[in-house]
Amino acid sequence: MNGNEAHKRFVEAAQAGGHDEREARAIWQAWLQDRWGLTRTQWMLHEHEPVSDVFAGQWELDTQQLRLGTPYQYTLGWVNFAGVHLDLGPGVLIPRPETEAWVLDWSKRLPHAERALDVCSGSGCIAVGLAQAWPKATVYAVEWDADAWPWLIKNAAQFPDVHPVNADALAPPPFALTSLDLLLSNPPYIPEGERETLANHVRDYEPGVALFVPQTDPLLFYRSLVEWGERLLRPGGWWSVECHTDFTFDVAQLVSRPGWSVPEIRADIFGKPRFVEAQWLGIFTP
Repeated sequence: MNGNEAHKRFVEAAQAGGHDEREARAIWQAWLQDRWGLTRTQWMLHEHEPVSDVFAGQWELDTQQLRLGTPYQYTLGWVNFAGVHLDLGPGVLIPRPETEAWVLDWSKRLPHAERALDVCSGSGCIAVGLAQAWPKATVYAVEWDADAWPWLIKNAAQFPDVHPVNADALAPPPFALTSLDLLLSNPPYIPEGERETLANHVRDYEPGVALFVPQTDPLLFYRSLVEWGERLLRPGGWWSVECHTDFTFDVAQLVSRPGWSVPEIRADIFGKPRFVEAQWLGIFTP
């Protein structure tokens, strides 16, 4: 097998796994860089030559997974998120580019934050992204799901000041943390009725517990997160959450209550309304 044949058959495998041709070709370019450190130009210079046994062995393993529909990030076993090497695999949500851009934005907006909280942490991507940007900060990462928990522990271990907390985001805060500067969360927010609209490499592989909420109660997590913010943020601390684009206005309405600044809806990198943020200004009284 030469390089040109490997390229063609890799793209075909990714398409068989549910990706369109554009996505499949993008995955091929990412695979060359991630597995072998090769640019497209470097590869093209040698694509008519036979591939090595080592290359062929890894290619065979990865194309088998892609053909089955396994997400590329699970096949690879890691992603780069906000400058951090993040291990991940089945059982944990794959971080999206819009989430990464949001975390990087907050990294610039609050460069001197002392204490932050990531609720529904999953792989820990938000927490470690903040820790990478703020070396002196203390970051708490809350996760409840038993399948995601080992990934959070592994990724958080890179930063001594990232503290995993095993707790349910739908229950009251399990600790007496106060005076937090920032609360971020990317909770489950896709209504169950939209399950069949998702690509198979998302629907069939990524954990449903991290994706879906009851069709009748899509704001389930946000009501709890508002209460967490009121209990844990310092006056002037920020609350910011990722949302379903159909429900950003409804989430903003939830936080439009006494003690909060006027909430703002922010667009993601694709121009879609995705994030809601507000400042906690008042004093919580149970």
